[in-house]
Amino acid sequence: MHLLVALFLVLQLGAFAFSPVSLLRGVQGRRGTGDHFERRAVSSLFGEPRTMQIEVADAIYEIDVEPNQTVLDAAEENEIEIPYDCRLGTCLRCTVKVEEGKVDQGDGTLDQSLVDQGYALACQCTLLSDNVLIKVVPEDEVIDQQFSEMSK
Repeated sequence: MHLLVALFLVLQLGAFAFSPVSLLRGVQGRRGTGDHFERRAVSSLFGEPRTMQIEVADAIYEIDVEPNQTVLDAAEENEIEIPYDCRLGTCLRCTVKVEEGKVDQGDGTLDQSLVDQGYALACQCTLLSDNVLIKVVPEDEVIDQQFSEMSK
């Protein structure tokens, strides 16, 4: 049924009106389910676990992260608490700052200026390099910047 809705939208509004991710999110909203769809780079699907250090409230933990595992999922698996609400990259509660290393930002909604400053969403980002250092930051550290950029 949900595929029919997506097909209907494409036929009615044109094949180029929506990206595949937008269509999937639209279908997800119509179904009213908690299904989660993500875009990931092919290189992040395979390989060995990577090492990440995560700083939370002056404590630093070192954990292994699977190739396609988000920072939030890896932290939870290791009983490290990162605040979050939505897991869709929209609420900004799980904002982290990448101090060292590289991450794939995924489908989050962070403004490019925040990404350029090293911020990422733990629920969306996956590791692209080894020895990544991530610091959990209060959401209000970025929320004002995010919405001031959106209002421009």
